[in-house]
Amino acid sequence: MLLHANVTNIAATADARAVQRLDIATLNGLRHQVAAKVFVLATGGLENPRLLLLSNDEMPTGLGNRHDLVGRYFMEHPHFGGLGQVVVRDIDRLPKIFWRRVAVDGRDAKASFIPSEAFLRRNRLLNITFMVGNPTAYRRGAEPGDPDIGGRHLDMLAASTQLTGGGMPGNLDWLGSGLGLGCACEQGPNRESRVTLAEERDALGLRKIRLDWRLSETDRRSLVRHLQNLATEIGALGIGRMRIDHEDPDRWPDFIMGGSHHMGTTRMHDDPRRGVVDRDGRVHGIDNLYVAGGSVFPTSGAANPTLTIVALTLRLAEHLKARGLA
Repeated sequence: MLLHANVTNIAATADARAVQRLDIATLNGLRHQVAAKVFVLATGGLENPRLLLLSNDEMPTGLGNRHDLVGRYFMEHPHFGGLGQVVVRDIDRLPKIFWRRVAVDGRDAKASFIPSEAFLRRNRLLNITFMVGNPTAYRRGAEPGDPDIGGRHLDMLAASTQLTGGGMPGNLDWLGSGLGLGCACEQGPNRESRVTLAEERDALGLRKIRLDWRLSETDRRSLVRHLQNLATEIGALGIGRMRIDHEDPDRWPDFIMGGSHHMGTTRMHDDPRRGVVDRDGRVHGIDNLYVAGGSVFPTSGAANPTLTIVALTLRLAEHLKARGLA
């Protein structure tokens, strides 16, 4: 293990069929080279494509980029808060794990709301994970014009009361609770969502990353459909009412966050015209160069990617061991 060693180039043979060495440098000016039988690129969904694109001595478009796929299909998990609110009359009718962390088998856990596989397939929708936040209490005497209440909340509380017949015994001032709603969404693969090289250079003289993250019409309409479905389910189950604060299918919410889940930029596919690496993580056309990490994901799902990254890495290690390369 070499600390503070930055790879500046993946040096390939003249025919670009194999990697000979890594050129490395430190910020204080040291230079070195590292040779090996096999190389595994595992620097994340942004730096993996960057290093391949930078390594263009033998292939002008970058290593593994014969079909202009390195850096394409960049995917993230769009995260949204403030999408709406679940308004309930009696918070005790909801299991606590729905709205706060509780101890389960010695660990902290909190429930998520996810669509069933059958629903996703039937409606041809991307996946999504909804979570609700800690409840805000609504009390008698709050005016409809108060910023934390609003007339729409009170209308929904009235509807919820009819459903549950609830209330909190002994607390006549308590009207109900509002639970903030957020989600993390699956993004569909998009060829035009991509990592390329910028003209600006870093401290080592290497071109920096230019990221063009693009979300599609399909991504947006899938989010809206899921919001509508969740609202229907909450009402049908008698839990309460859900107010949707974003239901315009023609625009995204004003603020979109990513989950720092960088995926897809060296995607896996058996066909080199459709993927950068094969099913074993080997870069198509290069005998001893492999890629590990979220960049090999062909699709993103909606769950955090770490467990899948670890599973694929262990799978790659077993593959290299079986070939006598590790």
